[in-house]
Amino acid sequence: MKNNIILITDGIKTLAKKTKNFLDSFLKIFFYSVGVNLERNVKKKQLLNFIKKFNSNYVSTDLIRIGGKGDGGYLVPKIIDKMEYCFSAGVGDLADFEKDLSRKYNIKSFMADASVNGPPHEDKNFNFVKKYLSSSSSKDFISLNDWLNVNKHTENQNLILQMDIESSEYEVLTFESEETLGKFSIMVIEFHKFQNLCNPIFLKIANSIFEKIYKKFYICHVHPNNFSGLYNFKGLLIPSCLEISFIRKDLFQLCKSNQPVVLPHVLDKDNDSKVSHFVMPKIWWKNE
Repeated sequence: MKNNIILITDGIKTLAKKTKNFLDSFLKIFFYSVGVNLERNVKKKQLLNFIKKFNSNYVSTDLIRIGGKGDGGYLVPKIIDKMEYCFSAGVGDLADFEKDLSRKYNIKSFMADASVNGPPHEDKNFNFVKKYLSSSSSKDFISLNDWLNVNKHTENQNLILQMDIESSEYEVLTFESEETLGKFSIMVIEFHKFQNLCNPIFLKIANSIFEKIYKKFYICHVHPNNFSGLYNFKGLLIPSCLEISFIRKDLFQLCKSNQPVVLPHVLDKDNDSKVSHFVMPKIWWKNE
């Protein structure tokens, strides 16, 4: 009995230590997201390794533009016409992407955002819930897996995930399972505060997130949000905000392009026409 008590006590201590370490990391991530730097910079080689892995998972696909000509428009694989539903987190005052999906392909969009009372305009294919997408569900928050369950789409794999949730994407993607992410055929995710890759804790979290994504997805397009600008870290240029489109690996052959990746894509548009234009640095996408 005494030995059992010791084992249980040791187990509790180990669990408490792991929980504390994880929470400490996430508190630091929170501070980074609001611009508070708590750690020294990473080594240039560490950031280069992240960029090389990013580059090596970039594939060439036939793309089309969905949404407006500026902010709220994204490039996605042409197999979009085979999709049935979109789960769109972060509505704000724009719904051009979802409106285009409805008008051109009759795709229904499930939309979530607790900061607004509804989409900026009505559409027969819009279904809105006033909640923030998060790692767990509560009064004002809903997890991605629970969101799928509530709408009875856990088995349907003709799904799109569109996510622009102002840095909360790191929390959601850290806690969400590979299985849940793998239910989506296409993902379009806006990554904020990306300049924090030069920070060791943030880089560790980003590596974990992207390694999870790479298991099931390729990158098929990347577009820097020109409103946020570029950050120069030891000669390496990092866009502060990136819009990344992903295609699930088992669907890649359906939209594979014989043309090499070239950025900016002919369909790319600046998010803000009043802000200086810049292009995605070649080190992120060009194989040389």
